[in-house]
Amino acid sequence: MLAGTNAPPRVRLRRAATYIVPQRVLMQRAALMARRRTTEADADDLPRFFVWVRGLEGPEPQKWMAMDFGVGDWKRSLVLAYRELAEDERHLSLSILARRYPPPRVD
Repeated sequence: MLAGTNAPPRVRLRRAATYIVPQRVLMQRAALMARRRTTEADADDLPRFFVWVRGLEGPEPQKWMAMDFGVGDWKRSLVLAYRELAEDERHLSLSILARRYPPPRVD
């Protein structure tokens, strides 16, 4: 507030600069990330478990670092199935893992 007035101070708004990355640049970055080879040091940083969880529209695949169900095991009821991944499978994408290990039947 300004001294001696009850009116709040004026706020100056600045125009936000738009930050648009061309689609081609995004695709190049994605291709570089996909081609990146994992090193021995990176292998421990990769998710160790492939998990099917109960989603809004059916089973959804996820990759987890650990089978940690959170405080009070609230995630346990959402897990339909899980599998510990071998070291050579940890770098695979979710789509490849989902084809390799299909979702369980949900009644």
